[in-house]
Amino acid sequence: MIPKSNDTIICMTDSQVEDIKSLYKEKIEKKSIKIPPIYSINRWLIKEYKEFCMVSESNENYSVLNGTEEKILWEKIIKKDLKEQKFQKKQIQSITKKVISADKIIREYKIKNSELKDYEFSDEEKKFNKWLNQFKNHCKQKSLISKLSFIEFFIEKQIEHNIIENEELLLVGFDNQNPIYENLISVLNEKNNLRKYECREETIKRLQEIKCEDAEDEIKEIILWVKQNLKKKLLIISPALNKYQIKLQNELDRHIQPDVYNEYNKKNIYNSNLQRPLSKEPIITAAINLLKLNNSHQTNLKIFFESLMFNNWIDADGYNDREQLANYINDKKIPKITINLIIKLIKNDVKVKHLNLDSLESTLTLISKNQTLWEKKKTITEWVSLTEQYWKKIKIFKINILLSFENNNINDLIKSLNKVSNNKIIDELSTFEEYLEILLTQLESWPATTEKDNSYIDINGFEENQIKKYDAIWLMNMNSKYCPGKRNFNPFISKKLQKKYHIFDEVYTKKIDAIRLNRLKNFSTDITISYSKKDGETILIKTSGYFQDFDELICKNSSSKTKEIKSDDCEKIEDHMAPEILGSDISVSGGFRSLENYYVCPAWAFYENRLHASSFYDDIQDEISKMDRGNIIHEFLEKFWKQYKNSTNLAKMSEKVLQQNIDAIINEVMLTLKGSKPYLTPRQIQLESNYFKDIAYQWLSFEKTNRPSFKVIESEEKYKINIDRITFNVKIDRIDEYEDGSRLLIDYKTGNEESISKWTKPPISSLQMPIYITFTNINNISAAGIGYIHNRNVKLVGLSKYGQDPIDAELKDCSLSKKDEGQWPNLINSWHKDVYELASGYLSGKASVTFKKENDLKYCAVKPLLRLAERQFQRENSDE
Repeated sequence: MIPKSNDTIICMTDSQVEDIKSLYKEKIEKKSIKIPPIYSINRWLIKEYKEFCMVSESNENYSVLNGTEEKILWEKIIKKDLKEQKFQKKQIQSITKKVISADKIIREYKIKNSELKDYEFSDEEKKFNKWLNQFKNHCKQKSLISKLSFIEFFIEKQIEHNIIENEELLLVGFDNQNPIYENLISVLNEKNNLRKYECREETIKRLQEIKCEDAEDEIKEIILWVKQNLKKKLLIISPALNKYQIKLQNELDRHIQPDVYNEYNKKNIYNSNLQRPLSKEPIITAAINLLKLNNSHQTNLKIFFESLMFNNWIDADGYNDREQLANYINDKKIPKITINLIIKLIKNDVKVKHLNLDSLESTLTLISKNQTLWEKKKTITEWVSLTEQYWKKIKIFKINILLSFENNNINDLIKSLNKVSNNKIIDELSTFEEYLEILLTQLESWPATTEKDNSYIDINGFEENQIKKYDAIWLMNMNSKYCPGKRNFNPFISKKLQKKYHIFDEVYTKKIDAIRLNRLKNFSTDITISYSKKDGETILIKTSGYFQDFDELICKNSSSKTKEIKSDDCEKIEDHMAPEILGSDISVSGGFRSLENYYVCPAWAFYENRLHASSFYDDIQDEISKMDRGNIIHEFLEKFWKQYKNSTNLAKMSEKVLQQNIDAIINEVMLTLKGSKPYLTPRQIQLESNYFKDIAYQWLSFEKTNRPSFKVIESEEKYKINIDRITFNVKIDRIDEYEDGSRLLIDYKTGNEESISKWTKPPISSLQMPIYITFTNINNISAAGIGYIHNRNVKLVGLSKYGQDPIDAELKDCSLSKKDEGQWPNLINSWHKDVYELASGYLSGKASVTFKKENDLKYCAVKPLLRLAERQFQRENSDE
């Protein structure tokens, strides 16, 4: 279909704009013709609205947010609301991604606010509505609007003012319309002449189906196909492009265009709309790493190493010396490296004094000054200006000649900086770290520019709607795992609403399959489809019925019938109750942890402790884990107290003697560790030994100066526990006895600190000490404490029986108050009751996925088995 010269061509996507332009380019080469205006729908609407505002008396002049600004605003709102929950950066980014998707859905499907409120069942849905209102309020105050909100706004203004009228509009790529675009087209059609671009449908001449062993075999078949069709226009489509694009492109480079490995400026034969972000380009990574050096908290050895190895800054003459310095620093394995430390090393280390590092030293001094100057908050515009000045001073990109694609990257970097500087969201002062985060968000959202002129192979995902014609198409990865694949449920929109509007359900899938099938008919008359039998050890199923209209054209030799899994084969199960555990003296895996797991979530205890399920654990032989460190401290203290017995002997030791005794035992313990981890280097052993010697000295000095007289009567002794019909063994780290005969139980911890209220305030969630005190039958227990031994602080905290001076003095802050005097037996009875109830519940077979906060499951090793996503559906059952 050839557009008229007076048409305005409106495309659904930017890539379709490029396709239409390429069609005109071919026609211009043959014949001189006038090119009509060509826009994507979003750019065209914004242009028309701006022109309308210039000539009208309207005061409603909105700025439309780009995708990065929208993401920054959402992230800002979500981070502020979830501040107390201390989510990690990746978790906030994941939540933001789902929230943006939910917002897009409600805009595209025109879901009203009243409906969102009516179907507000879960905490996630309440949070989303709260954040959505904050987003709208912020935009209203700043005269901002998101892209999809702008379409809604434009529809209103078109009805009110007829912004666009008497135009000839040709719509390209609007075959998959959702309600908001249907409404827009309907409104535009009232005052304009609208036509849809239609490709001439041709009869399929060749359709081949190929069954492969796995995806690698599919790629091998594609390489053969490309070799047979060199210089033809080819299209490769995959519903799993994210997973296989790099592998496919590497094989094309290796077998079809091996010259790219020698000629860096060689034009590429393939092009993909799934481009990698600018932040992943090597030269951009180098620029950002050099910028990160200005952060005074930067101690990442890798960033320092890669920056020194980068050859396009400072000067060319000193590069070889900087490279030697980088390798020297890397070999030294300095745990926390800083700019000032490198400057000192350059000045004082005899092994690098012969190197010519004067220019590097001057640059590092500049960076050191920046670290001080850049600690104050500044506007984003000021940060961008400082960034440009800094890059200019260190002569980045000015030393060596850049390749053409690197020049493109640098141009995109400058454009990104301008975007950040002119952003419409961040108007308050920001720290350097906050500015870096904003800049990286921009770079991650900006695709690296690629040169497409020489490409004759397009590689696209299944969502793309190409306008061009191709000589042949290969459709790969046509397995049900990828097509239709699994749509992740969005927890921020009610399941009932998603059903009501057919959002990614069976109705949607049938509709989109029909659209994709029709597109394929338009793309080419030569189609090859391939699928795999397996992915690793997983058996894959061919996408069923997708090309059933063409069955008579497929070679009988290559086709294979695979049994389809129908919904009738599936069975709903009730798994909240397991069979009751019968018998007596039942040994429980995990000991008291099994009951703690049961308290948090019954299903956790069922899978991990009863069925013995666990996540894969890789014992890394060339490093010391947190568990190893804990074991070393336990083993050291056991050996120390078995040798020195009591506080009197400890008190007699001078600082020097105490350190010597510690060194001797630590060396003995580390020798044992070396035997179990032969790949540890002597340097690692020495560093770890120094750490343990220091922390052991801190702990024993604390015990020497802060505790009353005691003797250690047991270390690392085992006790058998019986609770109801459950039995398991525990190992108590240590039992001290005071001069009055009262006893203190101590458990060593090298990790994070926990509140004592977890085992003092009902319902108790930390069972270790209550079980030790209540079920071990140890006499005269008057106190229990946790000895925290780590480099942040060493201390002994716990709970003591009121009124006994030695213990009360030692655990003063955690002893029972005056009014609770005499309540120690009552507390023990309360513990006995609570622990017994948990044991009874565990034995009864309860295995439901119920918990108070998902954060309580952060140490759960069987979290995937809990199927947390399904809880959202369970909450919204029709009979709720």
